[in-house]
Amino acid sequence: MKLLALLSFLFVWTITEAQQDSHTYDLKKCLAYAQENNPHKNQLEISRKEVNAEAKLAKSKFLPQLGAYTDYRQFIDNTTYIFPADEGRIISGGTSDSPYPIRLGQKFNMYAGVNFSQVLFDKRWLSANEFGNLSTELLTLSEEVLDEEVIYNISITYYEIQKLKSKIELINDAINRTNKLREILELQVDNGVVKRSELDRLNLTLSKLGIDRQQLLANTDLMISRLKYTMGMPEETGLIITDEDLLVSELVMGRELSTKNRILAQQQKLGELKIKDVADDYFPTVRAYGDFQFQAQRNSFNFLSDEKWFPQHYFGVGIKFPILTGFEKKAKMELEQIELERIKIKQERITKEEAIQLQQATNQLAAANLFLDHNMRNNSLSEVLYKQIELEYEQGITALRDLLIASADQTVAANQYEEAYFEYKLAQINYLKASSRLKDLLQ
Repeated sequence: MKLLALLSFLFVWTITEAQQDSHTYDLKKCLAYAQENNPHKNQLEISRKEVNAEAKLAKSKFLPQLGAYTDYRQFIDNTTYIFPADEGRIISGGTSDSPYPIRLGQKFNMYAGVNFSQVLFDKRWLSANEFGNLSTELLTLSEEVLDEEVIYNISITYYEIQKLKSKIELINDAINRTNKLREILELQVDNGVVKRSELDRLNLTLSKLGIDRQQLLANTDLMISRLKYTMGMPEETGLIITDEDLLVSELVMGRELSTKNRILAQQQKLGELKIKDVADDYFPTVRAYGDFQFQAQRNSFNFLSDEKWFPQHYFGVGIKFPILTGFEKKAKMELEQIELERIKIKQERITKEEAIQLQQATNQLAAANLFLDHNMRNNSLSEVLYKQIELEYEQGITALRDLLIASADQTVAANQYEEAYFEYKLAQINYLKASSRLKDLLQ
């Protein structure tokens, strides 16, 4: 018994020391901390940067293009041009009456210039903007899915910790009651009223209660570590969970469109946009372009001399009309249409599944409420019965065995009530999840 008392003292001292360096959190504070420190948010931020970069990349081909270039050519033989007979007669000074060949140009040639182009019309420009907007919205919805998962996991773990704490309190109460009985029984053993075997039986009960408490404490530490991980809180940070009640009156019954369905709706828009983008490729594109070029020809490799560089500048507007692409666009549109049909089928399936889940969660909530009421009454009756038998035992009317049985029954009833109470809490959270309203817990 001295060992048990020492363990109890160490437990109380450890809890007291830990509380001095710990932070107290209720459910809303845990959720708020996770919103700011969730490690998965870093991955989402990288994805957001990636989406923005891809949107810029898609738009870049519609923006002005400007480039500089240089080109060096050395001819082994200069290019031969054939002039008609009339022109050949003039060039040859009348010595030739047939087509007249002549080599033009020089061996060493250098070109340098600047060119530009700008898309004036491309119907896919609007699609590029819409693609960027839809991708950003899908990423935002993905972030909401992650937030909902975090809210659900934190809420479940939070109430699991509360349940373990309540069980520890019940065991502490049982230990206190049993210790009081033990004090009475020790006096009776010393006076020879009862046998020492009755005291030994009581000591065994106390030992079992102590072991159960240590196991619950270990499970509580494990659940708190899990909660810290989900919140993104460092393991070395002290965390104390406070009691908090989520009353059914705070639950607004109803259902909102789930994030999964909203994601599928956005994916459907994205699929329709892809079909439109392929169809827009049938429209002509208009492009303006220009080239500012300078050319030099030399008999030797000497382009830094004072000899002249000759300009050759031009600009223009080009129109491209797609006519036949081997039915490539038609095949692309068929593939996108098949993907759209797949999304619609998935949307219908998820809608049905969510309706079933909501009905199950509603039934579970109602059943948990009835079960809670039933166990509340049982707990109250067992408490009254225990106090009555305790009084009878003190008056010498009832045997110790009956008192121990009543105490055990009262502990069982109290545990069943706590189980029902937290099952009701979990039913409320599952209802919020099924109705796509887990973020109500943040309010």
